[in-house]
Amino acid sequence: MKKVLLTVVLLSYSPSLPAQSTSADDQDVMVVMPSELDSPPSPTVEQRKHNAFMRKIRANLPYKDDLSKIGTSLGCLCKISDAIIVGKIAQIEVSDSDKFTRNVTIIVETNVSGRVYESTILAKVAWDLGFRQLNGGERGIFFLSERVVYLFDTREWSFDTVPVPDNVHGNLHLLGGDRSIIVVSSAEEEKAYLDAVFGYMRCLRGKTKDFEKYYQFLCGQMKSSYFRIKEDARRDMLDLIKSYPNIDLDRVLKDDNIDNGIKDYVRLILKPWKENKKVP
Repeated sequence: MKKVLLTVVLLSYSPSLPAQSTSADDQDVMVVMPSELDSPPSPTVEQRKHNAFMRKIRANLPYKDDLSKIGTSLGCLCKISDAIIVGKIAQIEVSDSDKFTRNVTIIVETNVSGRVYESTILAKVAWDLGFRQLNGGERGIFFLSERVVYLFDTREWSFDTVPVPDNVHGNLHLLGGDRSIIVVSSAEEEKAYLDAVFGYMRCLRGKTKDFEKYYQFLCGQMKSSYFRIKEDARRDMLDLIKSYPNIDLDRVLKDDNIDNGIKDYVRLILKPWKENKKVP
């Protein structure tokens, strides 16, 4: 708690005002500032070392551990999408009811997963300043959801997926923001992303989920020459390693398919934490 002395000074700003008193009653006023306004204490040497250590670890994680990419990987989007389509943006408008929501009109070309019967659909997307600008005429892969879910929960292996519906309609959402729209510029790129989507759907939206099958699938995707496919697979692999209850971390550390950035996190943070040891 800080105590601050404020000297009250009254100045005459008009000749018509009487002179201000200079009696002995004039005095300093003590103001007590709340403790929450105190300056935070300087970090200790140990805290500075820990912060530097964590920055170094995060720099080599998928997307440098960018929070905006968490919960919006291909794996997460495939878990929550009621329909995945190939289509083209026809129009983008700011919502009348919410300036932070965009209404995206999409011309449907192909159903990839689920089924949309309409030739044109309207989907809502919550918009942040950091999102890239969408443009009419852009063609790509769209991940559509009828439900609204908390994206961070989708990272967990235990996340409860639902069967893919046969008829998707009504209020549709692009829950992952601009990450729910993958613009493709060539037939080769489109095939690579669609192959990835089909693989994710087989692993995550089938009758059963198999850890080994999904683990091996992600190992293959991490070798992709397309940046997003590769980084999303690394993000999904990290989420799998962190959330699968019976994960063999020693196996992960010996696996040549796993890059050093993820291995450093496992060896220096996750493994000590699971073994109740102190993290550096």
